[in-house]
Amino acid sequence: MNKDGKLFEMLETDVSCVKKDIRYGIDDRPMHNHDGYEAIFLLNGTAIVETEGGRRQIREGDLVVLRSGTLHHGEPDNRHRYDRVVINVKESTARQMLTKRPELKKAFGYDSCYGAWVCHLNSKNTDEFMDCSDSLEHILGTDEYGSDVLAREILYRMLVLINRLNGEEIGSMDGVFYNEKQKLVQMVQAYIDLHLSDDLSLLFLEKVFLYSGSYLSKCFKLVTGMSLQYYIIKKRICLAKHCIEKGMELKDVCDYAGFGNYSNFSRTFLSYAGESPMDYRKRTR
Repeated sequence: MNKDGKLFEMLETDVSCVKKDIRYGIDDRPMHNHDGYEAIFLLNGTAIVETEGGRRQIREGDLVVLRSGTLHHGEPDNRHRYDRVVINVKESTARQMLTKRPELKKAFGYDSCYGAWVCHLNSKNTDEFMDCSDSLEHILGTDEYGSDVLAREILYRMLVLINRLNGEEIGSMDGVFYNEKQKLVQMVQAYIDLHLSDDLSLLFLEKVFLYSGSYLSKCFKLVTGMSLQYYIIKKRICLAKHCIEKGMELKDVCDYAGFGNYSNFSRTFLSYAGESPMDYRKRTR
């Protein structure tokens, strides 16, 4: 956990599929993110899903897809029970799958500026999704020969379904209300995402957006629930991890991800990712 009370959680397996019900209790974790993608399908009840782009109520039959690295938090609406299916796919596994089927990138939320999207499944789509998730959960729980191949094929089927839904009734995670502060924060997030290698100091952002640094920080915290500085660091860490996985030299990663000097990069990476850049390189190669 970092100083903002946010969690970074490493996924333990390449793919997981779990039905979560009352036995799992209430999820009291703060805003957190993963090194992979997450799909949440609500089986009953209502819930509130919060991401860095806002808050939204979801209901039975809603499917939420969260892009890798997206900060999020879910809780039952009015603290009532909500059962759901949760599927996680590591980013490295997703990239391997997209190498073979690049047209499925929409299923992973690549086109969402909020890092998440939501849609409602009709009865036919629900049956298809649940049939796949039941099969995937069963196969992942066995050690039978060829189970990894079967699991990958089922996951492809689910991605095709999700990709199809992405082109239909889609809503972004922008909450119920959309005001000028949210528009400003959205522009700030978009600018940061495109300029991670550049100067993103508060003083420089003041010149870009023509607002005081204190106002930008206040709006960002109000809309997203996190500090502006944390968002920048989190995005730079995600970029650094991606570059390390691609084989880039650590010194070059430090510069490309906008950290300035290596000691700062190493210290920040360890604090947010839970391991040093060198250890992360050894583990992911």
